[in-house]
Amino acid sequence: MREKILALVTRHCTTLKNEAAAIEEAMLGAGPDLANGHRDLIGRMHKLKGSSGSIGFHRISELCGDIEERLRSCADRPPSETDLDAIHSRHLELQRRIAEVSPEQSSLFARFS
Repeated sequence: MREKILALVTRHCTTLKNEAAAIEEAMLGAGPDLANGHRDLIGRMHKLKGSSGSIGFHRISELCGDIEERLRSCADRPPSETDLDAIHSRHLELQRRIAEVSPEQSSLFARFS
Protein backbone atom coordinates (compact mmCIF):
# COMPACT_ATOMS: atom_id res chain seq x y z
CA MET A 1 0.00 0.00 0.00
CA ARG A 2 2.87 2.35 0.83
CA GLU A 3 4.22 2.16 -2.73
CA LYS A 4 0.76 2.86 -4.17
CA ILE A 5 0.36 5.97 -2.00
CA LEU A 6 3.80 7.27 -2.93
CA ALA A 7 3.09 6.60 -6.63
CA LEU A 8 -0.25 8.44 -6.32
CA VAL A 9 1.46 11.50 -4.83
CA THR A 10 4.13 11.44 -7.53
CA ARG A 11 1.49 11.13 -10.26
CA HIS A 12 -0.42 14.06 -8.76
CA CYS A 13 2.70 16.23 -9.12
CA THR A 14 2.63 15.51 -12.85
CA THR A 15 -1.10 16.21 -12.97
CA LEU A 16 -0.54 19.53 -11.21
CA LYS A 17 2.05 20.60 -13.75
CA ASN A 18 -0.24 19.65 -16.65
CA GLU A 19 -3.19 21.40 -15.05
CA ALA A 20 -1.09 24.51 -14.40
CA ALA A 21 -0.57 24.87 -18.14
CA ALA A 22 -4.31 24.49 -18.76
CA ILE A 23 -5.09 27.05 -16.04
CA GLU A 24 -2.59 29.49 -17.51
CA GLU A 25 -4.23 29.10 -20.92
CA ALA A 26 -7.71 29.55 -19.40
CA MET A 27 -6.60 32.66 -17.50
CA LEU A 28 -5.14 34.19 -20.65
CA GLY A 29 -8.24 33.25 -22.62
CA ALA A 30 -10.51 34.77 -19.99
CA GLY A 31 -9.12 38.21 -20.74
CA PRO A 32 -7.95 40.93 -18.36
CA ASP A 33 -11.35 41.16 -16.67
CA LEU A 34 -11.84 37.35 -16.61
CA ALA A 35 -15.10 37.70 -18.54
CA ASN A 36 -14.56 34.67 -20.81
CA GLY A 37 -14.18 31.13 -19.52
CA HIS A 38 -15.25 32.04 -16.00
CA ARG A 39 -17.00 28.69 -15.37
CA ASP A 40 -14.08 26.71 -16.75
CA LEU A 41 -11.72 28.39 -14.30
CA ILE A 42 -14.09 27.77 -11.39
CA GLY A 43 -14.31 24.09 -12.33
CA ARG A 44 -10.56 23.70 -12.65
CA MET A 45 -9.92 25.42 -9.33
CA HIS A 46 -12.57 23.34 -7.58
CA LYS A 47 -11.10 20.10 -8.93
CA LEU A 48 -7.53 21.01 -7.97
CA LYS A 49 -8.62 22.25 -4.56
CA GLY A 50 -10.14 18.89 -3.72
CA SER A 51 -7.53 16.62 -5.24
CA SER A 52 -4.57 18.59 -3.87
CA GLY A 53 -6.08 18.71 -0.41
CA SER A 54 -6.67 14.95 -0.45
CA ILE A 55 -3.11 14.27 -1.61
CA GLY A 56 -1.61 16.53 1.05
CA PHE A 57 -0.66 19.65 -0.89
CA HIS A 58 -2.52 21.94 1.46
CA ARG A 59 -1.21 25.34 0.33
CA ILE A 60 -2.00 24.54 -3.30
CA SER A 61 -5.48 23.48 -2.19
CA GLU A 62 -5.92 26.74 -0.22
CA LEU A 63 -4.83 28.86 -3.17
CA CYS A 64 -7.23 27.06 -5.51
CA GLY A 65 -10.01 27.52 -2.95
CA ASP A 66 -9.27 31.24 -2.65
CA ILE A 67 -9.30 31.69 -6.42
CA GLU A 68 -12.48 29.64 -6.77
CA GLU A 69 -14.22 31.67 -4.07
CA ARG A 70 -13.22 34.98 -5.68
CA LEU A 71 -14.36 33.80 -9.09
CA ARG A 72 -17.70 32.62 -7.69
CA SER A 73 -18.22 35.96 -5.94
CA CYS A 74 -17.90 37.64 -9.34
CA ALA A 75 -20.30 35.30 -11.13
CA ASP A 76 -23.14 37.84 -11.22
CA ARG A 77 -21.13 41.04 -11.36
CA PRO A 78 -17.98 42.34 -12.98
CA PRO A 79 -14.92 41.76 -10.80
CA SER A 80 -13.57 44.77 -8.94
CA GLU A 81 -9.92 45.79 -9.11
CA THR A 82 -9.52 44.23 -5.66
CA ASP A 83 -10.97 40.94 -6.95
CA LEU A 84 -8.73 40.96 -10.01
CA ASP A 85 -5.63 41.79 -7.97
CA ALA A 86 -6.39 39.00 -5.49
CA ILE A 87 -7.10 36.45 -8.22
CA HIS A 88 -3.97 37.34 -10.17
CA SER A 89 -1.67 37.38 -7.14
CA ARG A 90 -2.97 34.00 -5.95
CA HIS A 91 -2.72 32.66 -9.48
CA LEU A 92 0.94 33.71 -9.64
CA GLU A 93 1.66 32.04 -6.30
CA LEU A 94 -0.21 28.92 -7.44
CA GLN A 95 1.83 28.74 -10.65
CA ARG A 96 5.07 29.20 -8.69
CA ARG A 97 4.19 26.52 -6.15
CA ILE A 98 3.18 24.07 -8.86
CA ALA A 99 6.38 24.75 -10.80
CA GLU A 100 8.37 23.87 -7.66
CA VAL A 101 6.16 21.00 -6.46
CA SER A 102 7.72 17.70 -5.42
CA PRO A 103 6.24 14.61 -3.77
CA GLU A 104 8.16 15.33 -0.56
CA GLN A 105 6.07 18.48 -0.01
CA SER A 106 2.92 16.39 0.43
CA SER A 107 1.85 15.64 3.99
CA LEU A 108 0.54 12.30 2.71
CA PHE A 109 3.95 11.46 1.25
CA ALA A 110 5.58 12.32 4.58
CA ARG A 111 3.26 9.94 6.44
CA PHE A 112 4.06 6.99 4.17
CA SER A 113 7.74 7.49 3.35
